[in-house]
This record gives sequence, C-alpha cells and structure tokens, in this order.
Amino acid sequence: MCRRNKIAACLIASALALQTVPAYAGNAAVPLSAILMTNEDTYMTKGAAATYLRYMQAETYERYTMYYNIYERDIGQFWSAKNSDGKTNSQLLKDTVKDDLKIIAASNDHAKDYGITVSESEKKDIAKNAKLFIEQTDEGALKDNEITKEDVEQFFTMELIREKVKAQVVKDTDRKVSTKEKQQCSISYFTISASAAGKDETDESLNRALSGENAKGFYEKTLKKAENSQESTATFSYYSFVSDYTSGNTSLPLAVMKAAAKLKDGEYAAVKTDNSTWCFIRMDKTYDKEATNNKEKEIVLQRADELFENQAEKWIKNAGIRFNDQLWHELGVNDTVVYQPYEEGEGDLSG
Repeated sequence: MCRRNKIAACLIASALALQTVPAYAGNAAVPLSAILMTNEDTYMTKGAAATYLRYMQAETYERYTMYYNIYERDIGQFWSAKNSDGKTNSQLLKDTVKDDLKIIAASNDHAKDYGITVSESEKKDIAKNAKLFIEQTDEGALKDNEITKEDVEQFFTMELIREKVKAQVVKDTDRKVSTKEKQQCSISYFTISASAAGKDETDESLNRALSGENAKGFYEKTLKKAENSQESTATFSYYSFVSDYTSGNTSLPLAVMKAAAKLKDGEYAAVKTDNSTWCFIRMDKTYDKEATNNKEKEIVLQRADELFENQAEKWIKNAGIRFNDQLWHELGVNDTVVYQPYEEGEGDLSG
C-alpha cells in the first residue's frame, strides 16, 4: 500500500522560479542543519531542494503513467525498476535533480556578473506563488520534506535568477540554420502484417499492393476501414523528418526512410520492414513549412541549451559546491509514497 501526496507542480512549472540568497553564514534565521547545498555566496535549504525534487518526481511519474496507460501496462514498482545501465529510476531522477541544483547554484553566484537582480514586483509574485504552493500541497508532503513557505520562495527566486542568467549567456546563440538542417518532409504511414494485409485481398491484388503498383489503392481502402471504425489491424501515424534523412537519427526503419525519400507529394509506397510486416507510406508534403519552422526553432533552442550547459559546467568545475549528503539521502524517492500534481479545482488534498 502506498501513500499518495498532492503537490502543486503547476505552480513550479509555470514559475520555475527560485530566491536570490545572501551568504548563508550571515543569515541567523536559517540553521546550518537545514542547509543542503552551499557555493560561495549562495546556499539552498533542504526544503528548497525538496520543492524541486518532488515537482520533478510528480511530473515524471505522471508522464510515465500516461505512457503505460496507452499501452495498457501496469506501471508497478516504477522507482525501484532498473534501467539498462543498472541504475534505478529513483537514482536517475535524483542524479538529474542534483545536477540541476548545481547549475542553479552556479548561475546564482554569477548573477552579479550580468547585473541581474530580482525586482520588487517579481518578489511579490514569488511570495504569492509560494503561498499558493503551500496551500495546494498536502500537509503531509510539506511536513515529510520540511518544506516551508520561505523554502518555496528561495527555490522560486533562485530558479528565476538562473533563467535570467541563461538569457544573458545565450543571447548570442547562432540563429542561422541551413536548409539541409531544417527542411522537413512529412509522411503518413501504417504498418500491417502480411497475413492481415491479405485477409480481404486476392493473391494478385495483394502482390500488386505490396510491390507498390497499387500501394495507393490498398492504403486508401485500409484508411477508409479505419475511419469507419470497421475491423482494422492498422494504426495510422504521422512523421516529419529532415529531407536529407541520412544526416540525423530517425525512429523509422531505414528502408522506410529510403522509400519515402523517393516519393513526390501525394505518392505512395509499400516497404517490407521484416519477415512478416509491411509499411505503407503516403508522402504528404516534401516541404512541410510548419514542420520546417518548428525544426528551425528546435535547432536554435538546442544550440542555446548547449551553450548554457557548457558555460554552467565551467562554473561548476571552478566552484566549491558542497552537498550535505545526509540531508540529500533523507529525501528518498521510492514507491512507498507517490507524489502527484495537484489539479486546479481539487477540493480534497488528503491524497
């Protein structure tokens, strides 16, 4: 039997905003026993770190629950399950959060390099959101993690500063993206077993469809059956990819990509992907403007993220960040207590 705690994750997701902090030694209001991380002129309390950890835990669990539900699978003991590298999902999450906390601390220590401060209006917004977070999070979750309103304010403020620092670091990101990098084709496709494909076909018509001679006819007939909710073993999907697909990774089999690359708008193809499965393809657009624009934005964002991550790594390498491992160990992630995002409008937060 596991206990479920509601946490106001939406407030963190929308604000993802943490407090500019003075040197911890000069703040008599915060006992040293409550400080989880220190770095030069910055500190973070156990409660502030827990605020972020539990947000990440709730969001991750909800995302994977939705994924498992799609495939009608039981999520089971999710956090204790091991990945291919031998680490549990719990270890992976805590490692990710710990790395993020280091980046947050290093960014806050370098805020002065960019003249970054938190305005009075931003402080008021942070205080308001922190109050809402406390109100919308289970009392048991707050007590178990020693989270106070001040901790939430600290987290919100430090994250806000991190975002401001990042904006300064990445402002000169290269925004020129070549056509080869960004131009997207878009296809519709479905896969089907050879036995299912031949269920309503004569040998001759099936051979014509599989050879590509009548791929269009078979594709449209199968699509019509699916749209009319008739019995169909085919599931239709959509996929966008760089025109020069060989320059990047693809989640579709290479044979499918090669066949798609030869098609013009509105043309069809059939490709055997293994001994018993066929993929039927329709080229929707050899130049998908919307997908191309989205790809361009994605590439620029990736460049900006890499630029900031590289800078943050340098800061962290030269910083004296110290973690209280005992306090960090106390913030366990396991299947005994499940954290879930609080949904607006919920009246009972007892979990």
